[in-house]
Amino acid sequence: MIPEQPRILILEDEPDIQDLLSGLIQELGFQTDAFGTTQSAREAAEKSNYDLFVLDWMLPDGNGIDLVQWLRSDTRSKRAPILMVTARIDAESIVMGLEAGADDYVTKPFDSNVLLARVKALMRRNASQSTRDANRVAEIVLGGLTIRPDTHEAICCSEKLNLTLYEFKLLLALVENQGRILTREKILEMVVGTGVKVIDRAVDNHIFWLRKKMGECSNLVETVRGVGYRITTASN
Repeated sequence: MIPEQPRILILEDEPDIQDLLSGLIQELGFQTDAFGTTQSAREAAEKSNYDLFVLDWMLPDGNGIDLVQWLRSDTRSKRAPILMVTARIDAESIVMGLEAGADDYVTKPFDSNVLLARVKALMRRNASQSTRDANRVAEIVLGGLTIRPDTHEAICCSEKLNLTLYEFKLLLALVENQGRILTREKILEMVVGTGVKVIDRAVDNHIFWLRKKMGECSNLVETVRGVGYRITTASN
């Protein structure tokens, strides 16, 4: 049996850019469905399984961030990678997109080779993630902290933590590397992928708010001055 081609949803309201994105991605051997409004893209996502979403930000009937948040809450699409392609290049917008649940970010005007490299990297990462998910334990317990990767839940001393997706990914990366020091660069690579231009200070800010939300479990996150962060071992 011939394996089914990966299917990519493209949301872009500029016809020329939409055609360019479709053509480039089809060159990789992927199927594409292209839409110009968030409503039409959402309706398609409700009916079909997509392997990747490539989304613009500013659209006639809303913005791509709203769709990102919906995709991350939908059972059918919550695990598919999302690539934002937008003219918004300021650090605040990039962080906002990643916080909403996007996996990577390409700014317009984009280099075709860079865009294709990001698409291929996200597809590879998703395949690797599927393998890790299959082998991942349902629950990780560390002192009073409990992490449930499948449901994106973090619980401290029986109290559920109200974490953003970025904060949860950050905590999970630290917990799965318990005892290892992770540099800011490594944390960015593990949480948002390579090539995304986010200043190191953003990691420090998220660690600060993560600790605030962790309450009694905040002492598990240790700062290694001049290097990075780690989750302390159970014996510490």
